[in-house]
Amino acid sequence: IVWLFILLLITAFARQPVGAQTATRTAPQPEPAETALQPIGPPVEDLSGTATLSGTADSVSITTSLEACFASLARPIVELSPCERVLDAPANPAAGLPTTLTDLEIAQARAVLGALHLKKLDLKRAQTHLEQAIQVAPDDVVIAGNYANLLLYRGNHQAAIEGYNRLLSQMPDSYPQTPALYLNRSLALRAIGRYDEAAKDYQFFLQLIGAASY
Repeated sequence: IVWLFILLLITAFARQPVGAQTATRTAPQPEPAETALQPIGPPVEDLSGTATLSGTADSVSITTSLEACFASLARPIVELSPCERVLDAPANPAAGLPTTLTDLEIAQARAVLGALHLKKLDLKRAQTHLEQAIQVAPDDVVIAGNYANLLLYRGNHQAAIEGYNRLLSQMPDSYPQTPALYLNRSLALRAIGRYDEAAKDYQFFLQLIGAASY
C-alpha cells in the first residue's frame, strides 16, 4: 500500500504543468543600487603644469601620470596601476625626488584609487584611501563625492545623501561632476524608499546629460 501511495504521488507530480513545478523558485532579486553608482572624477583637461619625475631612464610627466590615473575611472576594466604609480612616486627614490605634486593632487589621486577599489567592491581598501583623502580636502568634489559613494556602499544612506546635498548646494549645474551626483543621490534616496525624490533627481540627471526623459 505504501509503495502504491508513493507511485500515485509521483504520477500526480509528473502531470503538473512545468510552471507549477517551478512556481516555488526564488524570484530573481534586483541588482543593488550601488551597482549603478557613478565614480566622481576630475576633468582631465583641467590639469596643468609640467612637473616631472627625474632619475629614471625615461622622464615621466607627473601631469601625464595624473591624467592616466583620472582617466582610469572611465575604463570598463579596473586598472589600479596608474594611480598607484602616482602615489608611490614620492616615496620611491628610484622614481626620482622631489615631485611637485600638490597635496590636493595627491589626495585626488588617492580618492580616484579609492573609487576604483569601490568598483572592485573592495570596500576595505576603498575606505583606507578615501578616508586619507578626505582629511586633506573635505570640500573637494572628487574626494567628497567618492567618499559619499563609499558611505552608500556601507549602507549609511542618510550620511551619503547629506554628502551629495552639500556638494550640490555648492555646484552649478554646468559642472561636469553634477550629473553623476544627481544620479548617485537618486540611488541613495531610492534605497531608503524616498521614491518621488529619487525620480525627480533621476529625471534631472537625464536632463543634464541631454537624454530623453522617460
